[in-house]
Amino acid sequence: MAAVRGAKLQHKKSRVTEEEHSHPMVHDESNWLVSYADMMTLLFGFFVLMYSYSKIDEEKFEVVKKDLVKYFGGKLKEANGAWTLKKTVDEKLNAILLNGGQKEQLFNMEVQDNTLKIIFQSKVLFGSGSVELTASSAKVIDEVARELRKFPLESIEVEGHTDIDAVQNPYFPSNWELSAARSSRIVRRLIENQLPDNILIATGYGSSRPQVPHFDENKQVIPENKEKNRRVELHVKLKPEATYDSKDLAMMGFKVKQSPAEQAEVEKREKEASDLKTRYAESQKRLDEVNQKLREAQEREKSIKEMERMAKKAEEIEAKIKSIQEKTKDTVERTKDLKDEARDPAQAK
Repeated sequence: MAAVRGAKLQHKKSRVTEEEHSHPMVHDESNWLVSYADMMTLLFGFFVLMYSYSKIDEEKFEVVKKDLVKYFGGKLKEANGAWTLKKTVDEKLNAILLNGGQKEQLFNMEVQDNTLKIIFQSKVLFGSGSVELTASSAKVIDEVARELRKFPLESIEVEGHTDIDAVQNPYFPSNWELSAARSSRIVRRLIENQLPDNILIATGYGSSRPQVPHFDENKQVIPENKEKNRRVELHVKLKPEATYDSKDLAMMGFKVKQSPAEQAEVEKREKEASDLKTRYAESQKRLDEVNQKLREAQEREKSIKEMERMAKKAEEIEAKIKSIQEKTKDTVERTKDLKDEARDPAQAK
């Protein structure tokens, strides 16, 4: 039995040895390359992500974020409308300010959820201590309003902010009044650009909400932060995409998908409008032709009347000529008789 058991064990070992030698990956000195390639791929991906985060481009960041969420099977709450609005406003404002000779970045924009925040430095819009928009800044607000009208808006809150320096103005006792007056002036300009007043909010915060600290660790004022804290912010909140109706989509340039019945109705109205337009054009053409004929007839009538007037005048002249000729004839005959009498007075008696 021991001999049989030993023979079986020896046979099992030899079979294992044969399987090991028959497997192509066993004793292959290049097997480490597989693990090495996996490690290098992971490191490459890691450093690519580190590079992308080191210098954030918001639009590219959104693309990467969406791809990552899609890859890992998550859900991303998007705010496409706010990002689209940010892109268009950014292009317009840069065109205005750069063409106006500005060499520094005087505004900034941030997107959070479905809200676009536009931050203007106060000197872009107002003079020192003033609440009246300059001519160039009025164009800036007009351009912003023109772009905002293209989107379904839920609310626009305009915030006025100042630094900690006391205002030197008899019309505004404190920075609270100054900041509130500036935000109200922006709101009035937006209303003048046909934005609905029921979604507009004007707020003044004075120096109570600085963008950067007023003081350093030693409680000393930081001069360079004053300019950053003097600002006006527009918080533009768009309607949630789930609440967009056909009017909102049409405002943004989208064509709403319609049912066959609705499409047929639209086509019917379009055909009626086209037929009406064609009829109008034909009627206008006929009207022009009739007016032309009327003008020609009036010219002919005028010409005929002129000819009749001339003919009548000619008749009158002919009658005068005839009358003159008759008078001339009578005068000649009388003159002849007088000459005869002068030659023979006896005959005349």
